[in-house]
Amino acid sequence: MGSAGKRVAARTVAEMLLSEFRDARVVGVGTGSTVALVLEELARLDPSFFAGRVFLATSLDTLLRLKSLGASSVSLGVQTATPEVYFDGADEVVLGEGCPAIKGRGAALYLEKLLAHYSSFSIMVVDESKVSKRLGELGKPVPLDADPLALAGIENTLRRMGVRFSLREAGGKDGPVVSDTGGIVIDVDVKDVDDVVALGARLESLPGVRASGVFAGVFDRVVVGYDDGRSVVFDCRRGVTGAEGSAPRA
Repeated sequence: MGSAGKRVAARTVAEMLLSEFRDARVVGVGTGSTVALVLEELARLDPSFFAGRVFLATSLDTLLRLKSLGASSVSLGVQTATPEVYFDGADEVVLGEGCPAIKGRGAALYLEKLLAHYSSFSIMVVDESKVSKRLGELGKPVPLDADPLALAGIENTLRRMGVRFSLREAGGKDGPVVSDTGGIVIDVDVKDVDDVVALGARLESLPGVRASGVFAGVFDRVVVGYDDGRSVVFDCRRGVTGAEGSAPRA
């Protein structure tokens, strides 16, 4: 489940970018397989979209993908500009006020959080398998991007808090996963946590933690694709971190 829905959601977001956000000159681009599908759909529908715009990427993978599609002005993060519109995927999301979500399986959470926060308008794109009623129920861990110079202190603090965690192991090299900005990725188990949003905020406040994978109140819209060919748009209340219900629109 999810592959057909992912394609439907990606096509819907690509069409939004080519219509509603056609005049946006600075575009932020997230990381992951769903984002790659949005870029693929943009290239199919209008290859000229990549010319004459500034693109802000959240990972080297996205940066290289944008360059391969013809984008000439691409940089990481928000060093020189802030996005007029930003789109990204998620590992899990609750559809409601603030649209709280878990992100960061691609280890790009620090730059993803910067772009989501500083963008004028942020769109999340997911398939139906990523939607839950309570954040954490899908069993996805919450990643932390940790400064290597603070690693022992962070680990000791997490143990004192009674938090279950592990360093994410790299697949293609020995040792832990290191983000594109030099952070060590720590995965926090939240399956039995009642308030994941509150825990995410607490973890992000620890010295040395640059970002947590809990994103709440930073997306304006969520586009959900379904395997039956439908896509549904949910409007979020940006700046709100709760999970109260909101009305979908087709």
